[in-house]
Amino acid sequence: MVFAKELFKTCLGWVAAILIIILLVFIPRDLGFEFTEYEIKPVYTFSLANYLENLKSYSNMIFIERTLGETRFGSSVFSDVITFGGRSLTILAIAFCFALIFGVLKGFFDYATSHSKWSVFGHHMTFTLQALPDFFLIILVQVFLLWLISIGFPHFSLYGYESWHNFLLAGWLLSFFPTMYMARIVSSSLEKERTQPYVVTGKSKGLTNLYVLRKHQFGNSIIQVFPHIPTMLLYALSNILIIEYLLYFPGAGYRLYQALGFGSATIGGGVNRTPFDANYYEPELVIAIVIVFISLVAFVQLICKLFMYRSPLWKGGGRGE
Repeated sequence: MVFAKELFKTCLGWVAAILIIILLVFIPRDLGFEFTEYEIKPVYTFSLANYLENLKSYSNMIFIERTLGETRFGSSVFSDVITFGGRSLTILAIAFCFALIFGVLKGFFDYATSHSKWSVFGHHMTFTLQALPDFFLIILVQVFLLWLISIGFPHFSLYGYESWHNFLLAGWLLSFFPTMYMARIVSSSLEKERTQPYVVTGKSKGLTNLYVLRKHQFGNSIIQVFPHIPTMLLYALSNILIIEYLLYFPGAGYRLYQALGFGSATIGGGVNRTPFDANYYEPELVIAIVIVFISLVAFVQLICKLFMYRSPLWKGGGRGE
């Protein structure tokens, strides 16, 4: 019953998010111009009639014509979502695996070294890496890899998507911040379990710290990680554009950036700069890509909730959400 309630809430949130995206995307973006004696100023005026016409046309296209529309290149929106979305989902899966495995290991290390001289490589390093700007860290890694190649390291391409190592590199870079986030969650969960009676009892019986940590603390604290997995996914999604942009990796994030009208816009000085170009705006593609991302987050959230509600540790361990 509890999970059914959560399922309903998640589905309701999913529908509401999609409706909000559609309502925002089809707001008219037509610009007029105001001519003065010395300059030309762009002027925006909202037209309710145009807005309703945009929504009506999109509804007819979806429910009557049964198509997602076409891009400005003449290809179908569906094919672009499959092509570019598949690339992004691949590097997201790689990043998720990296973050889950190395985040847990880093969390263990942070906890084990929290009261030793090695803590500089534990909590301190985790906080430092999480505080660094993502683009700075990515550029730093790129410069380091280029330096390795220049001194004789086997050459491989850092850019594009043609080879398997392009996906592996993009997924690895995308996993940096989710890994640090996961490490903090694991370390914090283990720290909370440190003072539990079963830990004190186990140590009083002569069991080693490593044995208690591996056999008891890990199992009881890892369940606390699952509510944070959707947040870890959001960390990755928030960085996917900068990863794809800096690596020239044509995925869904970069394609969404282009579809919003920014990819071909020009930015100049003065009052007439145009960071957004309406001629390159592709609202149908924007909606389709955003729906994929929203659906992915909702699906992962449901899986995590299902695991938590079916876990005997969560139901019988006296823990709350």
